[in-house]
Amino acid sequence: MNAQTYHFGKKKSASVIHASTDDGRQQAVGINLRVLIVPDGKFWYAQGIEIDYGAQGTSVEDAKEHFEQGLSGTVRLHLQKHGHIEKLLRHTSGEALKEAREFSDKIERFVQVSFHDIDAESAKVFPYPEVEYYRLTKAA
Repeated sequence: MNAQTYHFGKKKSASVIHASTDDGRQQAVGINLRVLIVPDGKFWYAQGIEIDYGAQGTSVEDAKEHFEQGLSGTVRLHLQKHGHIEKLLRHTSGEALKEAREFSDKIERFVQVSFHDIDAESAKVFPYPEVEYYRLTKAA
């Protein structure tokens, strides 16, 4: 079993653990990060703070679900293409960071752990409470 841990953010506010079997076929990725959830017209948008990834939904819960499912798929694609997730770990735009500072009192915490069998068609996703969601109740 091989494992790598990545910490990012000024205060190491997020971390990723990537573990794989020696042959690389079975991989697990645990992600602990903050996500800002903002109203977007009649929808909600979930934007990663430490990574530049986002997803939209018709409700807060829908946006969270789309974020978690889409992030798991993005992780899987990075594992298939690169064999690691380092290229995924890029900060989001300054605008999202500005909103996160302004509305930091709207925090919900979640963590995503995903298991990937690189030879299989699907990946399983298990939510685990450590990704921080920042939710705006109304637009700025």
